[in-house]
Amino acid sequence: MEEWRPIKGYEGLYEVSNLGRVKSLERTVIYIDGRKKKIKEKILVGRKKKGYLIVMLCKEGNNKNYAIHRLVAEAFIPNPDNKPQIDHINTIKDDNRVENLIWATPKENSNNSLTRSHKSKCQLGDKNSMYGKKGSEAPSSRKIVQLTLEGELIKEWNYIKEVTENDNSFDRGCISACCRGKLKTYKGYKWMYYEEYYKIN
Repeated sequence: MEEWRPIKGYEGLYEVSNLGRVKSLERTVIYIDGRKKKIKEKILVGRKKKGYLIVMLCKEGNNKNYAIHRLVAEAFIPNPDNKPQIDHINTIKDDNRVENLIWATPKENSNNSLTRSHKSKCQLGDKNSMYGKKGSEAPSSRKIVQLTLEGELIKEWNYIKEVTENDNSFDRGCISACCRGKLKTYKGYKWMYYEEYYKIN
């Protein structure tokens, strides 16, 4: 059976349930100019952030994002030891039912047996996307080009690490930042992903 409780700091505005749902309560909003508007009760649709469901709550014109699993835990689960994190027992990040949540320390959270098992399987042999792949064969590797400041091609590289293997004074992160458009130049050169360079040339 679904049970609803007020969200601390938003009493009379929002409630959260033991099934992991959040709703905005029916209420009348009075604007500065005296106009009134009646807001109907509605269930909020969360958006995902790194797998977790997030909702935006509004109070006195201020909007703030909250993780639904934290709202549920704060409303329904005692935390006498003031543990800072909430562990999803079955490791499903958007399953915010109260019976799937528990307050935890960072160590307890990472030691969840299902989490450890999942990580081990993902990192094991051919289940790892990088298994048997190095350098230019790696899925995350992309061919790049090194250019003069005027945009003239100097050299093609099979992957960023190849540059730093050839000259360790170069930094992979800075070259990557150039390729992603975060930096314009690095060490007097322009750097671009191979396919992007040849799209415009």
